[in-house]
Amino acid sequence: MDINERKRAEEALRTSESFLNNIIEQSPYPMWISDDKGTLIRLNQACQDLLHISEEDVVGKYNVLQDNIVEQQELMPWSNGCSKKARRSDSKSSTTVHNLSICN
Repeated sequence: MDINERKRAEEALRTSESFLNNIIEQSPYPMWISDDKGTLIRLNQACQDLLHISEEDVVGKYNVLQDNIVEQQELMPWSNGCSKKARRSDSKSSTTVHNLSICN
């Protein structure tokens, strides 16, 4: 791949990432993204508003799969049924996107 092709590919990636970021942030639906182990890696403003939390409070610190309250209230089947797994083609890691409002 020559330098021009690489620059075009990098720009296409930036455009795609920006588009996805805008969809997540501008959505009126609360959404969070967790890694494959359940640790939150991102949540949108609608989710922050609904749960009265900030990204600083939970990103990298909160694991939905290890929350006893979620388990006691039997919310995990609800959550798991409303999530989509995404696997990056350039890595072995995966993330899970959760949309709270679709599941109600």
